[in-house]
Amino acid sequence: YATMRLDGARIAFSSTNGTVSIVKSLDNNRVAAGAFSNISALCRWILQKDDDIIVVCSGWKGDPSLEDTLFAGALACKLGNHVIAVNDAANMAIDLYRLAQNDVEGYCQKASHVRRLLGLNYDNDVHFAFQEDTCGLVPTWDKATCALHVEKP
Repeated sequence: YATMRLDGARIAFSSTNGTVSIVKSLDNNRVAAGAFSNISALCRWILQKDDDIIVVCSGWKGDPSLEDTLFAGALACKLGNHVIAVNDAANMAIDLYRLAQNDVEGYCQKASHVRRLLGLNYDNDVHFAFQEDTCGLVPTWDKATCALHVEKP
């Protein structure tokens, strides 16, 4: 999409795992989508809310994924004192991110989904996915209005 002229266009995008997680989360009052690309914007968005949050990692084919777990840990670390890890999954994500934080992309070279994408010659996509803050927007779903929004916190 980076080389396409899409100003003002509406785009429908469905991923293999993220879409499933989002749809399963729609009963919550608000749902926001996050990735390394919008991690700082997502942190600002979360801190503007007066709600508890639940981080849902999409995984891959029903299994946990290394890259999603690292993102959850990165998000928790960036939120700092505002986060209370309530279960071992959260603690593991934080510990894993602290282990890999100096080279998250390099650490994820052993991840099965990353290896699959690299095998399909999606090297540039993988590299782009691990870049932080390439987007300052947060896609959200608001249950009260049944509407999708793109917020710039």
